[in-house]
Amino acid sequence: MRSSRFAAPVVLAALSLLLVAGCSARKAAVEPAPPVERTAEAPPPEPDRIASVSVEPTRVERGQPVRFTVIGTAGRSARVELTGRDGAAVGTSRTVELAAVGGGRYEAVFSATGALPAGSYRVAAVLEGAPSGQSVTRTADAPLVVVEPAPKLGACEELSRDLAAQTKVYFDFDRSDIRPDAAAWLRSVAARLEAAADDVAELVIEGHCDERGTIEYNLALGARRADAVRDFLAAAGVSVPIRTVSRGEEDPVIPGARTEEEHALNRRAKLRLTCR
Repeated sequence: MRSSRFAAPVVLAALSLLLVAGCSARKAAVEPAPPVERTAEAPPPEPDRIASVSVEPTRVERGQPVRFTVIGTAGRSARVELTGRDGAAVGTSRTVELAAVGGGRYEAVFSATGALPAGSYRVAAVLEGAPSGQSVTRTADAPLVVVEPAPKLGACEELSRDLAAQTKVYFDFDRSDIRPDAAAWLRSVAARLEAAADDVAELVIEGHCDERGTIEYNLALGARRADAVRDFLAAAGVSVPIRTVSRGEEDPVIPGARTEEEHALNRRAKLRLTCR
């Protein structure tokens, strides 16, 4: 009987402990675990990189501008270093700062080529500004070549060159009158002749024919054609010395011409100018 009195309280105490433990377990299952704070790692800095270096144009006369373009890592500073490699350029160096235009593109127009001696120059792009403090260099595929400008021609020399390079006076078959298309060109020549008159020694006008007809007839026809050009220029106010020559059929543009188009190219007047 005594053991029974003590057994009941023990059983009740055990049940109470089980109930408390069950409630704690359910509470732990319902309540979410507290978030774990994590520190995000910063991405490594992007290293300096040059994808391309371009020079436009690669050959310039002294005094003409040139454009440098570098494509590389954005947010950096860029420059181009010019180093003379040959000729009078040896020992010459020049630095050109480039401006960022967005998207990792850097550009500059260098207008001071007149200060560079003639020769070829190594073009090296330098990109700086990485957190590491290191720079990267890349050389353009082609060098920059600076040449002396061609000597400027006087008005007479320039006109002489143009007349030697082109023929604009053609004639219809068996005719010596000046056609409208030739008249327009001759008027422009007359104006240039008068502008350069002080430097003109002589203007020679050659009359030419196609190969049809006798030699004698074509010589006479060539003379009439040359005289027609001379008279046209004189009427336009040209006062320089003019001499006419008939070549007849002896100097065709197209020897052995067969078609009318080929014959038409042989019926012409050629102007040759001699300067003092």
